Amino acid sequence: MNSSSANFLSTYLILPILNAKSLMDISKIDCSENPRKHGNEVSDFLGLKIRVQYSLYVGDDKDIIHTISLRVPDNYSAFEVMELAASIDPKFKFHWKTMSGKWYVYQIANIVNDPEAGRFWLSYVGAVNDTESLTHFITSTII
Repeated sequence: MNSSSANFLSTYLILPILNAKSLMDISKIDCSENPRKHGNEVSDFLGLKIRVQYSLYVGDDKDIIHTISLRVPDNYSAFEVMELAASIDPKFKFHWKTMSGKWYVYQIANIVNDPEAGRFWLSYVGAVNDTESLTHFITSTII
């Protein structure tokens, strides 16, 4: 609206009509989700960012290795890092379901979790300046 002849109110009122919308369409919008409870996507772009490296090592001898380096907000969870990596590169695609109120990842990189067949994954945590090898992350929760 760089034109001096444009009226902001007129433009505001005409946009729904140009988009083939009406005020009746508002009744179809679900506003029940509380943004304070679930966060705001804008907050993902603000604040401190950290660089994380997410790697998938496939096979006992690391036959296949996929690595991606991402800049994410400081408060991102491992699950959110996995989601971001999957949205950028399909090699990191994964499937999950909710069990007992927790996320259960049952497939990563087209490999289905099957401990009986020896196909499973472990989570390792390390820092860039670590001189030691990565340590196995043991937790009682499911990602």
